Amino acid sequence: MRKTNVSFLWAWLVISTALHAGCAPPVATARFPAAGEVPTWGQAPFPSDLFVRDGRIGPIAGIEELAPLAVDVLNAQLGALDGFGLRPVIELPVAGPLDVATLPARSADAAAPLFVINVEEGSPGFGEVVAYDWRMDADGSRIRGAIARGQVLREKTRYAAVLTEGVRGVGGRLGASAGFEALRTSAPEALPAHFRSIRAALDVVGALIGRSDVVSLAVFTTQDARGPVHAAREQLESMPMPTLAFPNPTVIFTGEEHLSALLGTPPHNKQKHTHLN
Repeated sequence: MRKTNVSFLWAWLVISTALHAGCAPPVATARFPAAGEVPTWGQAPFPSDLFVRDGRIGPIAGIEELAPLAVDVLNAQLGALDGFGLRPVIELPVAGPLDVATLPARSADAAAPLFVINVEEGSPGFGEVVAYDWRMDADGSRIRGAIARGQVLREKTRYAAVLTEGVRGVGGRLGASAGFEALRTSAPEALPAHFRSIRAALDVVGALIGRSDVVSLAVFTTQDARGPVHAAREQLESMPMPTLAFPNPTVIFTGEEHLSALLGTPPHNKQKHTHLN
């Protein structure tokens, strides 16, 4: 009987401890806006489809923190883009202290507590993880990621930077914001369009790798980097073929005399070099 009681108490203690750990409030929170809020730079993951409207970036609230004297110019430049760059710096804002020892210096697979993955279904690289280097800002307000040297993202492709509970707070867990929990549990059709793409990416991440401990996502689509070149080529190909003609044949010089006539006389005269004995 005594053995049975000890076993029961031990099992109760293990279960109670696990439940307490799971229900304990987080000591840090990954910032993510609620569906009714205006996404703000510094308070929401970046880059992100949260900042895209009608296929263009911006205007971005809070960008004055980055460029206080050039807000209009910067928003205008961003508004001309159909997506984000192919080597973007990723920012994941947090509130509360993080245990930097749990932040990977580099991640290159989906087993890491923080990683970047291709979530564009139909893409040749669908599901591939891109190597990224991570660090914490000096003020502890955001995690920053830089793509590893030699890596470039695919054009016109959607990616997700996935932050999980594997990154810990100091002395406790990192939790999701109320906005992200609502995103996770809401019906997709009930969400605004720019939040809907985040939810779709969250579902893809869950289906691809089975992670249920995600606390924030930076979901973004890369730009058509070669688009302007292709557009220029199309315009050139639609124009009549130019005719190259030289009404004055002497323009095509055949010797020094014609070259001098075209470019002018050299400022020095040719002299014979003599050697002193």
